[in-house]
Amino acid sequence: DGQSATVGDTVPIPPAVRLRDELGNVVPGTPVTFTPQNGSKVGVGGTFSTSATVATDSAGMASISWKMSILAGAVTLNATNAGVSTPVTFTGTAITGPATQLIVVTQPSGSGFSCVPLAQQPILQIGDYYGNPVSQQGTEVAADVYATYEGGLPQPVNGTVGGSTTATTDATGRATFGGLTIDGPEQTYQILRFGST
Repeated sequence: DGQSATVGDTVPIPPAVRLRDELGNVVPGTPVTFTPQNGSKVGVGGTFSTSATVATDSAGMASISWKMSILAGAVTLNATNAGVSTPVTFTGTAITGPATQLIVVTQPSGSGFSCVPLAQQPILQIGDYYGNPVSQQGTEVAADVYATYEGGLPQPVNGTVGGSTTATTDATGRATFGGLTIDGPEQTYQILRFGST
């Protein structure tokens, strides 16, 4: 109980319960059902699902592999038996994974004037593999023009970014641009891309 693991990973110690009768004797060969909550899963033999039933062994023990949710946060797991009125509840924490991607929180304006700061500046968030926000401060995020379209058709790239072309992530891992401009011929559609260093 109280274990933690990176999102999508299993906890290091499999949760286990011991089943006893009213006299305190262990009860072997009796099914115990493990039901995870909050997006976590349980598994037997490497196969994970939203519920699993395990028979107690000769010592009255039943254990299960518990995989954390892909969403960071608190998770719970209930163990139940038909003869026991109150379930045993395990609590755990799915921890955000390492930074692997940039997530667009706010798209830049869909239109504007060349060399004039976009009315809506882009905001990006550092995320882990599953998209959970990663609190990573001090990472520089840069913008550039990836592709150019005119009349709905792809063209050779003929646009550039100007103004404030970089932004640095704050304590929450979020980079907010200010003063970013797109410079290019009128009536062209410039597609931006963002990268971090």
